[in-house]
Amino acid sequence: MNNSTCIKQILGALALSLLMVKTGAPSAFGEADFKESEGIRITITQSPVFPYDMLKAGVAGARVTLFISVDEYGHLVDWMAIDATDESFVDAIGDVIYDWDFSPAYQGDAPIFASQRFPVYFDGEGAVLAIKQRRQELAYAYRYSYASYEESPSRRLRPVVLATIDQLDEYPEFLQGGRITVPTELNEASRGSSVKFEFYVDTDGWVRIPFLRSVEGEAHPDAIAFVQEALRDWKFKPLKVNGQAATIRMAQRIRFE
Repeated sequence: MNNSTCIKQILGALALSLLMVKTGAPSAFGEADFKESEGIRITITQSPVFPYDMLKAGVAGARVTLFISVDEYGHLVDWMAIDATDESFVDAIGDVIYDWDFSPAYQGDAPIFASQRFPVYFDGEGAVLAIKQRRQELAYAYRYSYASYEESPSRRLRPVVLATIDQLDEYPEFLQGGRITVPTELNEASRGSSVKFEFYVDTDGWVRIPFLRSVEGEAHPDAIAFVQEALRDWKFKPLKVNGQAATIRMAQRIRFE
């Protein structure tokens, strides 16, 4: 028997199914009872600066939707913008996000490694007025008055788009990855089981923040972890909608055979 065994992907090498984004509960490594969980908490210690070019363009407000990953110790592991009014607002957050303080999500009394969506709202005054929590969703508001920006005729925006697969200019094309191998021992211990991961593909085409959505059968935890890390090495041709950079959320079910 070979030293490594190929994982056969149920939907094929490029059979990736798009999922509608659901704002809400943190995504832990494993299936969590979200009724007993508490979301990631953020303390904004330094506010992002409203981009001056956007002010000059007449943009009164904006929104960036972040997807962040925080480990059980409260360390920011990864983050990305899955949609944004303009890339400059993402850059503004990038300048300060590593100075923010994070508290981990909890499942029961135990801190967990989790991922979660956060909408961040900007306005031209830049004041942080409220931190809102609704069930499993935390929203950090920069004076919620951005609704009129879509009607500003003078703006020249470079939005980051969270796309659906039918909106893409081209079907996702692998540049790297699409085939995963695991050590034979782990594959044998997981034979007959399958796992479903969800992840985002960023504007450069890299898979970001893969997280486990479900397990069918008895998959070895180390095999699941191996697959999760392998997904981080997948890369697609950068996605676009009408020529603009886009992100997309995908799902992949993988079977151990």
